[in-house]
Amino acid sequence: MHLVAIFAGLFLLIMSTTLVLGYAVLDRGAVLNRGAVLNRGQAQDENASSLIDTLRRIGRAAPVRLREANRLRQQLSFAGYRSPSAEPIYAGIRVASAAFASMIVFGIATYEEAGLYRTVLAVLCAALAGYMLPHRFLNSRIQRRSAKLREGLPPALDLMVLGLEAGQSLDAMLIEACSQLRDTFPELYAELSMVEIEIIAGKSRAEALQDLAGRNQEIEISRFARLLLDADRFGTSLAPALRAHVHYLRVRTRQKAHEAARKVAVKMVFPLFFLIFPSILLVTLGPAVLQIVTQLRPMLNNSVR
Repeated sequence: MHLVAIFAGLFLLIMSTTLVLGYAVLDRGAVLNRGAVLNRGQAQDENASSLIDTLRRIGRAAPVRLREANRLRQQLSFAGYRSPSAEPIYAGIRVASAAFASMIVFGIATYEEAGLYRTVLAVLCAALAGYMLPHRFLNSRIQRRSAKLREGLPPALDLMVLGLEAGQSLDAMLIEACSQLRDTFPELYAELSMVEIEIIAGKSRAEALQDLAGRNQEIEISRFARLLLDADRFGTSLAPALRAHVHYLRVRTRQKAHEAARKVAVKMVFPLFFLIFPSILLVTLGPAVLQIVTQLRPMLNNSVR
């Protein structure tokens, strides 16, 4: 009964996914006029805004301690979510995820006719897992964003060196680098644009660079901001320092690539041992074992007689 229910659930899931994807593809091909596309986009925006409003209300109703709220705000800033409503929306997502997971597990436990103790324990475990799942996605988002910022920093520094050597000022250099990085590295473009906006709004360059280092987890962004701060404070030449820092970044990237390549051999030990090695043993020793059994079977039958 359990296998039949599992296969039936998988069949229904695959069929529903196929129907939804097929409907989406056919519906996209059926939309020909621009007005219909705009109306559909407006309907989707309204549905998304209503969902976001619901999550925001749930997050504001959920109690959050001050220390946890500050840490959550910092993590959301590291991930690139800096809207004032990002914190309650994230809290609402965690509560909704916990409720959704607990409801699914409760439905499965009710269908399986489990006992009260097992049902309560399974629902609590599912609620905890659902509550922790958005945090895992947030950490993954922070790591991906840090990697993209680190990837876009060497080309940005090359552009800055070219601008400084051409006689541009530091502000003009940042503006030019931002305009060139808009399409290729949007994350770094957003950070440098925020620096320029803060400077135009009245902040000093030192405060804007300190804010740049504070709202990002990537250590190379902090080093870049510290480099600009030291050059601005002590009046040193910035172009040679940026060129040396670009060389350091590329050497560090090359070393990390070599390190990752050397780790591949160690990581391949477990799949080789548990997946490939048993197949090799079966292919090489299987015929020999069958031949031995075939040869020994008559001798065993005679001994039994």
